[in-house]
Amino acid sequence: MPETEPDLPFSARIAAEALAAVLAAFRRDGTDIPWLYLIRAPFEYGMDEWVLRLVTEESPQAMWAKRVHLRRDGLMPALPVEARLDTVSPKDLEALCIADYAKNAESWPIILDDFIWKGLYFDYVLIAGIDVKPLKTPLAKTRRVQRRASNARPHRGKLSHGS
Repeated sequence: MPETEPDLPFSARIAAEALAAVLAAFRRDGTDIPWLYLIRAPFEYGMDEWVLRLVTEESPQAMWAKRVHLRRDGLMPALPVEARLDTVSPKDLEALCIADYAKNAESWPIILDDFIWKGLYFDYVLIAGIDVKPLKTPLAKTRRVQRRASNARPHRGKLSHGS
């Protein structure tokens, strides 16, 4: 059995791979989806609802039809948890906050766990389709400093060596 995350019924790495496969399936079908995310929406009485949100301008009805088409043809990858399908505009406040926060991620999978961003609380979000920033290394920093030094203007005044 795959290792699960604390308080989650699945492995984040396996779920992230499944999300990437779902995103690829919709894109192959011609859907304009820049990215998507799986979000846990806590309910009362200790129950959770998982929602797969497709970030797109397409109508919810069109997305449902595409999901049915993909499932019927055996092209819809399975998620490791039951999730309700939902669509959200890229201009939606929740999507904007998640994208803004996720763009600072430095590694994959992008997991946003128990955080508040721009006034919204997010319990758990797993994202596919947003690129992570490459890790900064000392070598990259050194090259940047060297480039600046080589572009420095020559000194225009007299140089005095000791006085």
